[in-house]
Amino acid sequence: MEQKKGFWNPVTVLVSTYTVTLGFSALDRLLIAMLFPFVLPEFGLDFTQAGILMTCMAVGYFVFAFIGGVLSDKYGRKKVILPSVLIFSLGSALTGLATGFASLVGVRTFVGRFIRLL
Repeated sequence: MEQKKGFWNPVTVLVSTYTVTLGFSALDRLLIAMLFPFVLPEFGLDFTQAGILMTCMAVGYFVFAFIGGVLSDKYGRKKVILPSVLIFSLGSALTGLATGFASLVGVRTFVGRFIRLL
């Protein structure tokens, strides 16, 4: 089987897409901490609640690492990556629509669960 030559071959596109997705997932995990000076007063949060917010996302991230590994082993990594990218993108968008502390923690935990599959 002959590989397509040039920059836009399927392997290059896949690796480039995966690299950009990983970059955005890292930004999404850490960007909320940089936005705390703006987010905390808007939601009326204190530093304890900010810590809970970051911890919930980290716990969701680490718990789903095991589940994501099992799913990837069972169904194959390619079949798990696309749905997780779509769900992660939806969760990231929902972060901007959160109206209170509880909804923000729920959405960030949800995002942490699916970010781990990437």
